[in-house]
Amino acid sequence: MKLFALSFLFISLLFSCKKGLTEFEINGTLYTQSINEPVKNASIEVYKTTAGTTELEYISTYTTDENGNFNFTMKRDKFASLTLLITKDNHFSLNETIYFSDLSVEQANYFHYFTTTKGWAKIHLVSNSAGNNLNIAREAGKDNCEECCPGGFQNFSGAFDTTFYCVNDGGTLYSFNYFINNGSITGLKSAITPVGDTATLELIF
Repeated sequence: MKLFALSFLFISLLFSCKKGLTEFEINGTLYTQSINEPVKNASIEVYKTTAGTTELEYISTYTTDENGNFNFTMKRDKFASLTLLITKDNHFSLNETIYFSDLSVEQANYFHYFTTTKGWAKIHLVSNSAGNNLNIAREAGKDNCEECCPGGFQNFSGAFDTTFYCVNDGGTLYSFNYFINNGSITGLKSAITPVGDTATLELIF
């Protein structure tokens, strides 16, 4: 009986050790939302945050395949969360968090992410008089991103010829309202920013 009990205890301990090293299987897909196509050759940098800390520890980098798929495994150790930094040329980057509590060791874990392609609005403003005053304000377009043009009103005075670029989601509308000389002339300029390319919005007065 003692031998049986010892054997059972040994097997239980062995199973517990193996269970402690069980790996999470993580599968994911990345699609471009604006054109509903898989994103191939995107970079997936994986970091982990250890329980009780806020520091990111780099794990590895993976790449999506022709169908936008990626997969990797993680040991079931004491991490609190995983951070996925997803980047691809001419696409907006993603910073996604996967929490330890949301992962299962009993089955594969699936995550689906959507990014958008980039397009640009080329804003060309020309004033032919030193007495002119212009205010413009974005009416439609992407905001709250690192590369986005500022919101609110932008003021330009005097005679000038200026050009700047505003990033936008490819295939979507970008527009701005304009107010010339304290609103004596008003209007709207708009264009669809093409995927991976630039649309020009020009105002000459």
